[in-house]
Amino acid sequence: MKLPGAAELLTLWEQGIDLSLLRKTLLLLEVAHPEMEPEDIAKLSIGARDARLFHLREWMFGSSFRNTIDCPECMKQMEWEMRIEDLVMLSQYSEETAGEYNVSSGNYNIRFRLPNSIDISEALSTNVSQSGSEFLLQKCILDIKQKNGDQKGRKLPAKLMNNLSAKMSELDPAADIQMNITCPNCAFHWEARFDIMSYLWEEIENWAQRILRDVVLLAKNFGWSEKEILNMGADRRQRYVEMITK
Repeated sequence: MKLPGAAELLTLWEQGIDLSLLRKTLLLLEVAHPEMEPEDIAKLSIGARDARLFHLREWMFGSSFRNTIDCPECMKQMEWEMRIEDLVMLSQYSEETAGEYNVSSGNYNIRFRLPNSIDISEALSTNVSQSGSEFLLQKCILDIKQKNGDQKGRKLPAKLMNNLSAKMSELDPAADIQMNITCPNCAFHWEARFDIMSYLWEEIENWAQRILRDVVLLAKNFGWSEKEILNMGADRRQRYVEMITK
């Protein structure tokens, strides 16, 4: 994995301003993984993709995550921290999860793959009568066998589809990270999904705004070019900013 420099990250931020969250996330991963083809990055399972985002985020901003959320019961805002090492499921992604798998239920056997970013993009851009989750399940089914022959494309029992969904979650746990939250004010308990794509890009947005202010400040006071300022190490650049603002 390659860590983008300040100039490169600022360019990525600029390129992503008018792009969807998914598209600019894939652009970020393409920069971080120059050894991979863009198509192969898009074909990573959702969990494998997000595991890479977690590790990239650790390199860029550290391993601690500060979260805020409003309690749905009393509406009081909560704040807490978690660390990447607390997410045990990330350790399983040393191997790629782009293979084929099988799940059986009753007389059925399904051969399938895990959902990837291409599937998500199609689900978001296609008008379908199915729910998003059902659309993804159907997209990932490669083959269906029953005693009376090939059943691909036919309506499948709900229990079978539930088994398929559960098997996908088991194989790709980082694809849907749920946090168990209890409100300290009213003791209400619920689950909330943690979306690393949204979290990371909000941090990149905040970082970009800070770095642009630093560039203006240092250029005004020292006459340095944007390139010179961005090529400085982050600690050195911050020291200069502090000297001016104190």
